[in-house]
Amino acid sequence: ARHSIIIVPRHAKGLTVEGYDTIFGYDHAPYGHARLKFDNVRVPAANLLGREGEGFTLMQGGIGVGRIALSMGSLGAAERGLAEMCKWGDERVISGQKLVERQVFADAVARSRMEIDQFRAFVMRVTWMIETYGMKAVRSEVAQCKVLAPAMALSVLDRAIQFHGGLGVSHDKPLA
Repeated sequence: ARHSIIIVPRHAKGLTVEGYDTIFGYDHAPYGHARLKFDNVRVPAANLLGREGEGFTLMQGGIGVGRIALSMGSLGAAERGLAEMCKWGDERVISGQKLVERQVFADAVARSRMEIDQFRAFVMRVTWMIETYGMKAVRSEVAQCKVLAPAMALSVLDRAIQFHGGLGVSHDKPLA
């Protein structure tokens, strides 16, 4: 009960945007992760969100929804990676045989599809639970999304990168 959230207008006197950080080498400015400097910034009390001391509770309420949104982003990234891998498998010929015709490739595609579909079903179940029981009742399941989403996406994307070889880590493909 010691934290509050206050809206600080972008052009408030004393607020300086010192720059934007890159994440994994990507620049998301002007909507990414900004470095802010606050120097005697003053805002009216009306800019307080919620009541004084409710900031942590408000942030926690948004985390659950944010974790579901990030899970959906991970699903999208994995789907894109699988699509790129399938396209590459149809194009790439090794020793006269298309990659898509090799059992090791079929196994990788099948594993990737299963992992994506399993996680998608889990997220759908969690969102149903949120609607049915409320966010507080399903905190554990929402937290599991935070762990499972990147693990699933990384597993699928790693396979796609491996099949692409050096091209998979280049900027010529969206996998890296």
